[in-house]
Amino acid sequence: MNSIPNYSAIVLAAGQGTRTGLAYNKVFYRLPEGCTVLEGALRPFLMDAACRQIVVTAHPGEMEEVQALVQDSRIRVVAGGDTRQDSVRQALEAVTEPVVFIHDGARPYLQARELEKLKDVMTREKAALLAVPVTDTIKEVHEGRITGTPDRRFLYAAQTPQAFDTELIRSCHEAAREQGASVTDDCMLAEQFGGVQVAVVESDPGNRKITTPADLEQ
Repeated sequence: MNSIPNYSAIVLAAGQGTRTGLAYNKVFYRLPEGCTVLEGALRPFLMDAACRQIVVTAHPGEMEEVQALVQDSRIRVVAGGDTRQDSVRQALEAVTEPVVFIHDGARPYLQARELEKLKDVMTREKAALLAVPVTDTIKEVHEGRITGTPDRRFLYAAQTPQAFDTELIRSCHEAAREQGASVTDDCMLAEQFGGVQVAVVESDPGNRKITTPADLEQ
């Protein structure tokens, strides 16, 4: 398996995660394994020598707490923005490597094997993401009525990390800012403003995001 030589990682930890019902940022929640959610999200990058830099976005009032959580010379903590999209754009200003992996700070179960698969694909692609095939039947709904049933054979649920040529995703974020475009993940920017077809790397369903109270109990 081929692998890119060096890369930067952005780990997003500036959101407040109100849907979990916690009175504090969910990235500081301590998992049954003994580590916090954020420590779990950082671990695969900290264990990878090819990851030369980790830019962590944090709420301005939590930057010192994030910095104290993991001591590593590769980590740089920057203030996040009002939205996820703003946080990524601001973090990209600090990125030093030619390839960047963008990861949710609330996704603590990424395995090294999934990261290696994504790194392999990025030796020949400009953009790629981890994703899992949808197993449920999906319905399109409008005003309480089903308007369509897409073929689930062609549906995947996006995960992170999502990986990009750094200059490509920087330019896409700037174009989106100039045009006032709002997206839910970075691959949408690469599709809309980068003119690239994003490669899909089939992932493990265990690479889940902590979003609801039920996720904390699993």
